[in-house]
Amino acid sequence: MAMKLTFYVLIFYLLFSIAAGLLIPGDVVGRYTLVTEQAASCSDLENRLESFNVNDVRYRVVPADITELADEVADGTACWLEIRGVPDSGVGDAAAPLYEAALRMTDGPLSIERAYQPRFGQAETVAIWLLSILLAVLIIFSRRPSKTDPEV
Repeated sequence: MAMKLTFYVLIFYLLFSIAAGLLIPGDVVGRYTLVTEQAASCSDLENRLESFNVNDVRYRVVPADITELADEVADGTACWLEIRGVPDSGVGDAAAPLYEAALRMTDGPLSIERAYQPRFGQAETVAIWLLSILLAVLIIFSRRPSKTDPEV
C-alpha cells in the first residue's frame, strides 16, 4: 500500500507541477551583486533607484552574504539587486534604466545569476504536494473492495 501511495503521489505531483508551470508561470529573476559606497546601505540604494524605475519593474535590493567577494567589498556593503522578469538574453528593455542607474551608483555587477521562481513561491509547492497526497489517498481507498460486499 505504501508503494502505491508513493507512486500516485509522485505521478500527481509531476502532473500538477507541469500544469502549474503552464497555467501560472513564474518569473525569471536576475540577481546582480553590487557594492554600495561606504556609508550607504542596501535600503538606501533601493530608495535611490526608485526614481529610475520608470517602467514599474518589480525589483528589490537586499544585503548579500558573499564571503568569496570579501576583498572587493572591504569599503562598502554588498547587495543583491533582484529584478523580476529578466529574460535569458540579459536585462530587458523595461529594466534597462533601473539596471544602468544601479551600475552608475555602485561598483558592480561582480556576479550575475538567474533563477526561476514559481509565481506563488513556496506556497505553490506546498499546495501541489498536499493536493497530490489527497488525490493519491482518495484513489487508493476508492479502489479497495468494501468488506460489506457479499462474496460469491
